Amino acid sequence: MDVEDLVLRVVRDAVAHRRYRMPMRTAAVGANGAVLFSEFAPPPIGSAKGSIAQTHVTGKIPDEGFEAPVHVMITDATGRATVAMFRGSGDPMWLDQQPLG
Repeated sequence: MDVEDLVLRVVRDAVAHRRYRMPMRTAAVGANGAVLFSEFAPPPIGSAKGSIAQTHVTGKIPDEGFEAPVHVMITDATGRATVAMFRGSGDPMWLDQQPLG
């Protein structure tokens, strides 16, 4: 799985539909123990519309990459946090919107 694409999709969705605010931090964890920690900030002035500045903080990605399911925790400037899960292709499943039990 292309984890960078998955994480960016979660960040864009959080900004567009959940009113999350930059800067944001993410932690992506694959079923095989692969991890990637990233930070996201507004782009520099003059950047293309919809741009986001992304910095990889650290990670440990085995040769086989990230195996599904991949969980992505996101926190924003206000201190909110949530988790999205990818089971494969398709949209993320936001775990805070799932019924308990």
